[in-house]
Amino acid sequence: MIDWEERFEQGMTWEDWLDGVKSSLKDEWHERYENAFLDEAMLGDPIEETRLIICMVSDSCPDSCGSLPFIARAIEDLGHDMELRLFTKKEHPDLMKMLLVDGKESAPALAVFDEDWSLVGRWGPRPAGARELFKRIEGTMPIGEIDKELNRWYRRDAGHEVLSEVIPVLRGVKPASRKNLSLPVYDGDDL
Repeated sequence: MIDWEERFEQGMTWEDWLDGVKSSLKDEWHERYENAFLDEAMLGDPIEETRLIICMVSDSCPDSCGSLPFIARAIEDLGHDMELRLFTKKEHPDLMKMLLVDGKESAPALAVFDEDWSLVGRWGPRPAGARELFKRIEGTMPIGEIDKELNRWYRRDAGHEVLSEVIPVLRGVKPASRKNLSLPVYDGDDL
């Protein structure tokens, strides 16, 4: 059994993560975060509850780069008692095994907890539109070209679809009452 609170304290803050990105997507990470200004209509009311978010991430992954800058900005803008900690799959394989997505080590993979370390929800690794694109082009081109196509999709989307799925998870809305979900989105105590 993982002590989630203890592991959370071992993670990188968003600022530390962003400062340490070294992949070819470094400029994309910074540009997306710096330009991720979210309007009030998208964000909705502030989240008053404590939210502690653990996220598995890879700096060279187009899904991580396409999602997390917007998620990090939303966490900053949505509530005063929300914290994000990031972990790499490579350096934390035991944690990655606890956050498998469809039985795979996919990034990003988010687990959202409340102040008592009860699971509020999970999300990952990509929003429905990006999942559909991936399904459509998987096996039709080399993985490097697939990554470029995904990166283009994320650039056009500018975080909108990601946040339409992640913000309800942060709020603790149960999956049955959400629409347009990427799969899998988890409910309950499935960690």
